[in-house]
Amino acid sequence: MAVDSAGNAYGWQEADSEDLTSINLVTGLLSPPVGDAGLSTSQFGLAIDLNNVLHFINRGGNVYTINTVTGATTLVGNLGVPNAHHGDVDPETGIYYGLSAPDMGISDLLAVDLANLNVLSTVRTDQELHTLAFVPAPAVNFDPNDPTKATGITDLNVNGTLYDVAFNLQALAFEIYGPFPGVFPIFDTAQEASDARDAVLVALNAEGALSLGEVGLAGVESNAFNIGYGSLLDPILEVELVRNARGFAEGADWLTGGLNTPLYNGDERTYAEFTVAGSPPPSGIDLTGTVEDAGGTPLCALALASGQFRFTCNPNGPYSLLDLPTESDGSVKRQVYVDGFFPNVEVLQGSVDETVVITRAGTCPDYNSFPQPGVFPGSAGKRINISGTILLQNTQTPVCAMVLANGQFGFTCDSMGNYAANIPLDNNGQYKLQVYAQGFAPMVQRFDEFSPDNDVRLARAAECQ
Repeated sequence: MAVDSAGNAYGWQEADSEDLTSINLVTGLLSPPVGDAGLSTSQFGLAIDLNNVLHFINRGGNVYTINTVTGATTLVGNLGVPNAHHGDVDPETGIYYGLSAPDMGISDLLAVDLANLNVLSTVRTDQELHTLAFVPAPAVNFDPNDPTKATGITDLNVNGTLYDVAFNLQALAFEIYGPFPGVFPIFDTAQEASDARDAVLVALNAEGALSLGEVGLAGVESNAFNIGYGSLLDPILEVELVRNARGFAEGADWLTGGLNTPLYNGDERTYAEFTVAGSPPPSGIDLTGTVEDAGGTPLCALALASGQFRFTCNPNGPYSLLDLPTESDGSVKRQVYVDGFFPNVEVLQGSVDETVVITRAGTCPDYNSFPQPGVFPGSAGKRINISGTILLQNTQTPVCAMVLANGQFGFTCDSMGNYAANIPLDNNGQYKLQVYAQGFAPMVQRFDEFSPDNDVRLARAAECQ
């Protein structure tokens, strides 16, 4: 098989006739033969040179070019060797590498200059080989201002697909698992996500960027990334890399407490964002601004749009969401949530630098009755599963809301109002559940690990004083 620079894949079939065929790389299906090659073939090679010319190297050493539209072949010359089959063109040099027929179970590797049909070298391998191909080697990218800090990986091969990977601070998990509107859906199963995680670690290890056991050192900085799968609230497979003077250290789970707990900040995690290599650059819009109350005081808020989010904290107020994918009409929905304030949700038609003014909720009816949480410092960092349903007042009517708990969030827009998440407990062994919905009063309540399942009832904004 050979693939040109436009992604068109070609193969050769010998079942009914010996002719060129095209291959659908999505379905794996072959097209009917493209014209009549007029050849008798065996032990052949098919390769595309750097000028997108398709070459056929037949048994006996004859080299042909093939018209990919008509399937017609044109004899170029002979290599003077019996064969150089099932090879590939080096994408850097344009040299074709093919294989000889096995001699006593051992194959030779031949380097061929297709421009003048010279065999440049013949090297004996140590085994019988049938096919070879060039695959781009992953390149680990480092911060130019800090050569010990990896910022991403180029051309990472995960199960045959090449990805460009960026370690993005506070990039939302939607960006690495799908499906989600406007974001490329990539990993749909735990196994695929696990394979991606392993590929990242192998690439880092090859660069000497990964070393085990270097934890608890002075000046260590968390550089964690998560790889998830499924829907927003499905489990996340965590791999955390910690940078120090000697590179990175891998931790199985930094959130379980112990010596490594200070290395992790739940609001400043880093996700590995996967983009299919060769994809066009982002063409989204940029949203920047400041969140403040009616009196102009900057606020610590959650700003969310098109699968990205930022906490506008430390310092309070400013946020930046860049290269956002848009809806078909070019718009994005920007959402801002603050404890004790009504949500601010607006549809924006382009890049803006704005001041988002949030309105305080005031006094609202309370349709809930929750137990007082206990204080359990010994449970700090422990992960628990929480769940529940968001409902309207004292009815069983579900509400589409945003649910935030200890730095993780999701939406209850499944027509049933359900939420579920796996979260870490804070230093008091508690979690703060925050529920926001457009047109409703916010609900904020603390719980301990013994109250993981809670239905939340929201008052309408019109009921507030």
